Amino acid sequence: MAPFLEAGLHDEAREIVAIFLEAYEVCAADIRATLETEDLDACANAAHSLIGSAGGIGAGELAQCLARLEKACRGGDLAGVESLWVFLKEEEDRVLPALRRYLAKGAEIS
Repeated sequence: MAPFLEAGLHDEAREIVAIFLEAYEVCAADIRATLETEDLDACANAAHSLIGSAGGIGAGELAQCLARLEKACRGGDLAGVESLWVFLKEEEDRVLPALRRYLAKGAEIS
Protein backbone atom coordinates (compact mmCIF):
# COMPACT_ATOMS: atom_id res chain seq x y z
CA MET A 1 0.00 0.00 0.00
CA ALA A 2 2.82 2.37 0.83
CA PRO A 3 3.94 2.83 -2.81
CA PHE A 4 0.39 3.79 -3.79
CA LEU A 5 0.04 6.19 -0.89
CA GLU A 6 3.49 7.72 -1.42
CA ALA A 7 2.61 8.29 -5.07
CA GLY A 8 -0.63 10.02 -4.07
CA LEU A 9 -2.75 7.19 -5.48
CA HIS A 10 -5.23 7.16 -2.60
CA ASP A 11 -8.21 6.19 -4.74
CA GLU A 12 -6.30 3.22 -6.10
CA ALA A 13 -5.24 2.20 -2.61
CA ARG A 14 -8.85 2.33 -1.41
CA GLU A 15 -9.93 0.24 -4.40
CA ILE A 16 -7.31 -2.40 -3.59
CA VAL A 17 -8.42 -2.51 0.05
CA ALA A 18 -12.07 -2.84 -0.99
CA ILE A 19 -11.23 -5.71 -3.34
CA PHE A 20 -9.19 -7.40 -0.63
CA LEU A 21 -12.03 -7.13 1.88
CA GLU A 22 -14.49 -8.67 -0.57
CA ALA A 23 -12.12 -11.52 -1.41
CA TYR A 24 -11.26 -12.04 2.25
CA GLU A 25 -14.91 -12.43 3.25
CA VAL A 26 -15.42 -15.11 0.59
CA CYS A 27 -12.23 -17.00 1.41
CA ALA A 28 -12.75 -16.73 5.18
CA ALA A 29 -16.19 -18.28 4.72
CA ASP A 30 -14.55 -21.04 2.68
CA ILE A 31 -11.98 -21.60 5.44
CA ARG A 32 -14.73 -21.83 8.06
CA ALA A 33 -16.71 -24.29 5.94
CA THR A 34 -13.69 -26.47 5.21
CA LEU A 35 -12.75 -26.60 8.89
CA GLU A 36 -16.25 -27.79 9.78
CA THR A 37 -15.85 -30.70 7.35
CA GLU A 38 -12.14 -31.15 8.17
CA ASP A 39 -11.26 -30.75 4.49
CA LEU A 40 -7.70 -29.61 5.10
CA ASP A 41 -6.72 -29.52 1.42
CA ALA A 42 -9.53 -27.08 0.62
CA CYS A 43 -8.69 -25.06 3.74
CA ALA A 44 -5.05 -24.84 2.66
CA ASN A 45 -6.09 -23.64 -0.79
CA ALA A 46 -8.41 -20.97 0.64
CA ALA A 47 -5.72 -19.73 3.03
CA HIS A 48 -3.12 -19.71 0.26
CA SER A 49 -5.32 -17.57 -1.96
CA LEU A 50 -5.19 -14.73 0.58
CA ILE A 51 -1.55 -14.74 1.67
CA GLY A 52 -0.12 -12.52 -1.07
CA SER A 53 -2.90 -9.98 -1.07
CA ALA A 54 -2.85 -9.69 2.74
CA GLY A 55 0.87 -9.01 2.62
CA GLY A 56 0.39 -6.63 -0.29
CA ILE A 57 -1.93 -4.36 1.65
CA GLY A 58 0.37 -4.28 4.64
CA ALA A 59 -1.38 -6.89 6.81
CA GLY A 60 1.82 -8.84 7.35
CA GLU A 61 0.78 -10.63 10.53
CA LEU A 62 -2.48 -11.71 8.90
CA ALA A 63 -0.50 -13.03 5.92
CA GLN A 64 1.85 -14.90 8.26
CA CYS A 65 -1.06 -16.44 10.11
CA LEU A 66 -2.62 -17.55 6.82
CA ALA A 67 0.72 -19.06 5.75
CA ARG A 68 0.99 -20.98 9.02
CA LEU A 69 -2.60 -22.15 8.60
CA GLU A 70 -1.86 -23.34 5.07
CA LYS A 71 1.26 -25.19 6.26
CA ALA A 72 -0.62 -26.89 9.11
CA CYS A 73 -3.37 -27.94 6.72
CA ARG A 74 -0.92 -29.33 4.19
CA GLY A 75 0.78 -31.24 7.01
CA GLY A 76 -2.50 -32.73 8.23
CA ASP A 77 -2.12 -31.09 11.65
CA LEU A 78 -5.78 -30.71 12.65
CA ALA A 79 -4.96 -29.63 16.22
CA GLY A 80 -2.57 -26.99 14.88
CA VAL A 81 -5.16 -25.83 12.38
CA GLU A 82 -7.76 -25.40 15.11
CA SER A 83 -5.28 -23.42 17.22
CA LEU A 84 -4.31 -21.23 14.27
CA TRP A 85 -8.00 -20.63 13.51
CA VAL A 86 -8.33 -18.91 16.90
CA PHE A 87 -5.28 -16.76 16.17
CA LEU A 88 -6.59 -15.95 12.68
CA LYS A 89 -9.91 -14.77 14.14
CA GLU A 90 -8.04 -12.51 16.60
CA GLU A 91 -5.96 -11.06 13.77
CA GLU A 92 -9.10 -10.54 11.67
CA ASP A 93 -10.69 -8.69 14.58
CA ARG A 94 -7.70 -6.35 14.63
CA VAL A 95 -7.08 -5.85 10.90
CA LEU A 96 -10.46 -5.93 9.16
CA PRO A 97 -12.10 -3.14 11.21
CA ALA A 98 -9.07 -0.93 10.58
CA LEU A 99 -9.37 -1.53 6.84
CA ARG A 100 -13.10 -0.79 6.93
CA ARG A 101 -12.43 2.44 8.84
CA TYR A 102 -9.84 3.35 6.21
CA LEU A 103 -12.44 2.94 3.48
CA ALA A 104 -15.14 4.76 5.41
CA LYS A 105 -13.02 7.75 6.32
CA GLY A 106 -10.71 7.82 3.33
CA ALA A 107 -7.81 8.13 5.77
CA GLU A 108 -4.30 7.04 4.95
CA ILE A 109 -3.00 3.76 6.29
CA SER A 110 0.25 4.20 8.11
